[in-house]
Amino acid sequence: MGRIGDPGAVPALTGRLGDKSANVAKAAAWSLGNIGSPDALEALLRFTGDASKGIRQQVIRSLGFCYTDSVEAALSDSIYQAVVAALEDVAPEVRVSGLEAARQFGYSGLTEKAIHMSRDDSPEVRHVAVQALGQIAVGDAPRIQGKASERLRGHIIEALIVALHESHQAIRTKAVRALGLIGGQKAVLNLEPLHTNGSVEDKREAGLALEKIQRLAAGP
Repeated sequence: MGRIGDPGAVPALTGRLGDKSANVAKAAAWSLGNIGSPDALEALLRFTGDASKGIRQQVIRSLGFCYTDSVEAALSDSIYQAVVAALEDVAPEVRVSGLEAARQFGYSGLTEKAIHMSRDDSPEVRHVAVQALGQIAVGDAPRIQGKASERLRGHIIEALIVALHESHQAIRTKAVRALGLIGGQKAVLNLEPLHTNGSVEDKREAGLALEKIQRLAAGP
């Protein structure tokens, strides 16, 4: 039903969120996210504190996919609070889903939290947090209110520079690409050593980022 994407399946799927089989409940939550109907939001909210981390992961993910601007204020606030709580979940996969769902709120009020999560114990969380920081800095997310302030951009750049020294290539690449979009002399100074001495991918990505920064500086 989730792959078919018919909103008419929402009542049947919400009824399976409390199934005695965790696999069935997870599949129902995933399917509701794929359908993306706001009619599923209230039912999903009831399972954000489920004992199964797999169910919590899929429920939080689906809250983001089902959210729309037409949701009434009280429900919207409840969803936002559930997403924020997910960012503190003990399970890394739930924290990742929290970050992904937070994107649908334009990361409102969550920049400092994303910076903190870029130093999370889990590499998967750090990877998504670094990506989020790039989106926040340049205003590339749904419902985001323009670019971050100069103060926050400064904090974001510092966090991304730290991420350039990650042991995980994928995280370094996300940080390089984000700095390429943000630009500025500080980004250039920290990308140049990676362009010279990094891995093959580091050199390629840093070179592309430096070219992008140069074009940004040159203007239209």
